[in-house]
Amino acid sequence: MKKWLTVALAVSLISLGGWADVSRGTGDPASASLDVTVNWSAYNWIILYIPAGDMSVDLGTITPDLYDPETGTWTPLTDNGGPRTVMVITNDSDGFQLQISGSLSTYPSDHPNPSGILNRLTITSTDLGVTDAALSSTITYTGSQGLFLADDIAYEFTPSFDDTAGSYSVLVTYTATTQ
Repeated sequence: MKKWLTVALAVSLISLGGWADVSRGTGDPASASLDVTVNWSAYNWIILYIPAGDMSVDLGTITPDLYDPETGTWTPLTDNGGPRTVMVITNDSDGFQLQISGSLSTYPSDHPNPSGILNRLTITSTDLGVTDAALSSTITYTGSQGLFLADDIAYEFTPSFDDTAGSYSVLVTYTATTQ
């Protein structure tokens, strides 16, 4: 949620505000002064920003050539459009906390083990201090006041024989809170 800083200045003329008496009788240059008080307040605020191009990530399609029968391993699907970016800005002197979590939103109805998918979808970011962190649990990063930029986020999914034909989708939620 964005909080805006608003400055209001109210200066009224003579009958509604201050009135400065100006001497005109001596022929000397006249002078007068008034003090104006300007006040404002600022909320404790935080901004979470993810560029529009990073709001949807397509890792591609699992094909037979991703499996190596000699080694028995799968080549992971990686984000060829990455790396991705997240930005947090706050004026809170105690800093912020960024939490990242995943939830499986669509998968084939005949999939035998949809919960295992989140264990195989990982995120890596030096800026966030995570390497191959599974989105099956919440990832937490704590930062300080000012601007924080993680522009090296990479998503990776390791296929399995459990992945039946169909389309899969995981909703990755970024939540930023002040401390």
